[in-house]
Amino acid sequence: MNDYFIIIYIHKNYFIDMTSKTLRNHDKFYLNENRKDTPKEQFKFLFKKSLEGKKFTDLKICDVGCATGDFLYYLSNSIKDAEFFGIDIREDLLTKAKQEVSNCDFILGDISESKTLPKKQFDIVYMTGVLSIFDDYERILENFLELIKPKGIGYIFGIFNSYDIDALIKIRNSNYQNGWESGWNLFSKSSISKTLDKKNIQHSFSDWNIDIDVAKHKDDPLRSWTIKDENNSRLIINGIQLLHTYSLLEIRKD
Repeated sequence: MNDYFIIIYIHKNYFIDMTSKTLRNHDKFYLNENRKDTPKEQFKFLFKKSLEGKKFTDLKICDVGCATGDFLYYLSNSIKDAEFFGIDIREDLLTKAKQEVSNCDFILGDISESKTLPKKQFDIVYMTGVLSIFDDYERILENFLELIKPKGIGYIFGIFNSYDIDALIKIRNSNYQNGWESGWNLFSKSSISKTLDKKNIQHSFSDWNIDIDVAKHKDDPLRSWTIKDENNSRLIINGIQLLHTYSLLEIRKD
């Protein structure tokens, strides 16, 4: 029997606000690990799609939802002649980031609250695994766009649905009963595109398929692992028992 209960609301032409407050406790695991020298596979994919082999000068790069700065550490060791900034809502994560990534500026801010975000804009803005935390993706996209300079580029990496279906997902651990937690909402590429098309924002999706095996984490069923299908292709899953289909959304702001 699974240790997690799931609530899923599925809709195509309307949006349901399930909670007035977003609960996200699972990010605390970042405080207990150090992956600075073992970058995630999606970091390599993001770098390849956005910066590898390209010539830039005097870039201002921002990572929204930077946690303890693992991605910024990877970027700052991969390219030169750039300024790096990180934004996160958790002060404890930023404290660790400041200790481990010395050449970046870290900002306490909430992507869902525009008044908490910096007024400056950046050449490149990343946001990885954040959009699925929030039910109101349109507000998050609006605030994300405000961080991008004119002629700048934004990259949002996360789970997106190729079918025209949006799903709001809440979980809780049955051992703790400590409230329903967000982080695995699944928005369709169609819904995201319609929102950006209304703003005349150029954008495209690039699908990502992991090419290494990831073992199940024995102490945390919310951490993702890989399984293989009948064609021996890797699929990503976690204790929610839903497959995670990852894509990179590239946004170009004219």
